[in-house]
Amino acid sequence: MIRKATADDSRILAEMAIQMWDSNSVDELETEFIEMLLACENWAKTMGCKEFASDCELDNVVSFKFHIAMGFDEANRIICFKKSKKKRGETMIHVNVRGLVVRESGNGKELIIQLRKKAGEPEVYELPGGRINEYESMAVGLRREILEETGLHVEIIQGEQESVITSESCFSMECLKPYAAYQTINGPVDSFGVYFLCSAEGEPQKNGDGTKDVHWANLKEVQSLIDKKIFSEIDLAAVLMFLKDEKFY
Repeated sequence: MIRKATADDSRILAEMAIQMWDSNSVDELETEFIEMLLACENWAKTMGCKEFASDCELDNVVSFKFHIAMGFDEANRIICFKKSKKKRGETMIHVNVRGLVVRESGNGKELIIQLRKKAGEPEVYELPGGRINEYESMAVGLRREILEETGLHVEIIQGEQESVITSESCFSMECLKPYAAYQTINGPVDSFGVYFLCSAEGEPQKNGDGTKDVHWANLKEVQSLIDKKIFSEIDLAAVLMFLKDEKFY
């Protein structure tokens, strides 16, 4: 049952509030609530106020019960959004890390590839990777993305052992040697990213975070997918560079 609180409910309110302010006693909080309720009501009347407003998080059950017990009625539930305001002429650039996960097999070198379907675009194969979080290390972000999308734990990232990290008064910086870097110089999204050669053992999961048909592919299969134009345009330049370095052509 839900009803408005009165001064007679101060004990119940105090017992609820002690869960949030456990440094006080129930008796102390009860006295404070009685005084607070009376003071607020008197102040509101003198100021001509007709209504109070308050809020809490949707999952904050204790706060919700507290407000109801205080006599508040639930008015609405909302979802809040935010959007960073860009300055005029400023461009939003997506920063990505992507992995050329390589292993040796009886068929020669193999790469991990995966199939992804993006809204409004055809299904294409791609390399694992994605956008790094704010202030996230590139190596940490790459391991996270590959694990989420393929289920593989990266053992070695080429260039990670030679990384240099500095921490001064304002900035902490990390410098790594990637296999390659890319930037879109034309297209619907302005993005920049780096590729790392990686090694990981085991078999990948078939389906990952937004991906499917995750598997080890030999270079002949990779070239075939490129010829059929079902390989990601984002990864195409890096994969062609890798095939050239491997003297596949």
